[in-house]
Amino acid sequence: MNPQHVCFEFGRDALLVLAGDTGLEVPLQRGADGRLTPAGRAAALAALAPVFPPRGWQAARPAWCAVGARGVSLRRLLLPPTAPADRDRVLRLQIEAEFPLSPDELAWGAVPLPGAVPPAGAAPGAQVWLAAAVRRELLADYAELLTTAGFAPLFTLAAAARASLGNEVEALLDLGPEGAEFATFENGAPTLLRALPWGIENLRAALQRALGVSRDEAERVLTRWEADTAAPGEYGRLVNQAIDSAVAELAALVRPVFTGRRLHLSGPASLPGLAIRLARALGAGIVCEVLPRTGGPGRSAAALGLQRAAAPPAPVLQLSATAAARALAPGAAARPYALAAGLLALGCVLLPFGEAWVRQPALARRLAALKTEREHLPTIDRELAFLEYLQTNQPAYSDALLVLANAAPPGAKIENLSMTQRGEVALRGAMQNATQVTEFRKKLIDSGFFASVVVEEQSPTPDRQRVNVRLGAQWKPLAARANLKIPVTTAPNGGGGGGPGMPAGFPGMMSEGGGMPMGMPTPAGGGSDGGPPPVAARRSAAARAARGAGPSGPMPASGLPEGITLPPGVVLPPGVVIPSEGAPIMITPMPLPEGQPQ
Repeated sequence: MNPQHVCFEFGRDALLVLAGDTGLEVPLQRGADGRLTPAGRAAALAALAPVFPPRGWQAARPAWCAVGARGVSLRRLLLPPTAPADRDRVLRLQIEAEFPLSPDELAWGAVPLPGAVPPAGAAPGAQVWLAAAVRRELLADYAELLTTAGFAPLFTLAAAARASLGNEVEALLDLGPEGAEFATFENGAPTLLRALPWGIENLRAALQRALGVSRDEAERVLTRWEADTAAPGEYGRLVNQAIDSAVAELAALVRPVFTGRRLHLSGPASLPGLAIRLARALGAGIVCEVLPRTGGPGRSAAALGLQRAAAPPAPVLQLSATAAARALAPGAAARPYALAAGLLALGCVLLPFGEAWVRQPALARRLAALKTEREHLPTIDRELAFLEYLQTNQPAYSDALLVLANAAPPGAKIENLSMTQRGEVALRGAMQNATQVTEFRKKLIDSGFFASVVVEEQSPTPDRQRVNVRLGAQWKPLAARANLKIPVTTAPNGGGGGGPGMPAGFPGMMSEGGGMPMGMPTPAGGGSDGGPPPVAARRSAAARAARGAGPSGPMPASGLPEGITLPPGVVLPPGVVIPSEGAPIMITPMPLPEGQPQ
């Protein structure tokens, strides 16, 4: 390692510093929002000053800084074939689409994932990238602290630094005093980060409860880990039982996010024998190994990993420092005045050549305009290819709606329907009975569009007339749906349809062109484009409903066909008419109050 490089790890309550063989642990004070307080920043600067005195006019010291998983988000990005000059622009567009904040509000970085295969249907030459982002304010505090102390910080993920201590690390669990960090890796790059609410405090609390001792006594038991776990009698049994229960809690947190077979442990809480107990609690043939560690202040796994990775090759993933923090570098306040003085001196030198200097920009603009016009068409072609790529990779929302419409049973009511870009569908509604729910699910599966359909909840309504259902589904990848032909189902007799491909009466859907809801009659003169009927037609339909007449003729005074009765206490909503057997169900719109816009 270059001795001029200094390694930092920002923890929750302390800043760990490692420079060569010199280690230092500096306490940090944070506010309720997690940011450094002014008093804590001043105390940290005072602690760093004796070890790293100011360098004056010399260049700032290079520093690698590791940040924890809390607040960090990872995303996989699929980049289309892009020229190197346009890559930053495309990455910013992808970052803005994937994260809830704009790129200007984030400190982010992205690297290509070596060996990652683009999904089926991706454009030829597309690459899979890994992006990491954290709120800009968090790194701004760290960068301001280090630049004031005379360092030039570069940020990376602590998990990536720890992984450099092992060989072919598949997953890494770093155990701290009050929390843990879990990370998985693919070709050396972190692909999953999780902050777990489990630390050495959980072991101490378990020993306190099991043995009925004070916190200090439980701390002494942890220092005598091996001796107390091997103690005979009731005391040894209680110690082992308490430790096993705490490790079982940790295994319950790790198991849902870990699917591999090899797990590495690091951190001060990785006590002797903990790896064996955790492997036994995880089961399924999982092997737990402890990364090599050395004692001493500042010598954490992340700091040691940064010390190894500070020389080329650099860490796989870096987070760029903020522009605001770079502006706080020593001497930044005097730069505007120096720039003004330089411009004034330059103006004095160029004053005798004023005429030629004034005419030169006009000629330069004309030449630049000619070059721009010549390069205009290639730019349009490149941007058009990028937009076409975005169009071909947009989610198949309309196809999913068409499949749902074809499978919807008569009388179904959909109250909520949501779909994500990744093909996750969540539906909540009501159907007439459990048989319709089963048939609806079977039709969705038989359509070949969905990879899985799960009925998550099914319960009858209080009046036992309908069944409330909540359903989740996942549609298949694009490659599996490439040759799928979705049939278009039209309403019987051409009426009551909700548009092409939509069955009559599909709840909550509108016909193409913003027309009447499905199940609404199309009055004469309403137009063939599915638009709303004229005002006179709507009022005449409302008048027929008020007189008790259906769309195709008078109905009984009760509004029910012969032989059909309603249960006691059940009435038809206003405007709803049940026709005789074989005719489609029509819903007549209610008359509008006078003066209300149509």
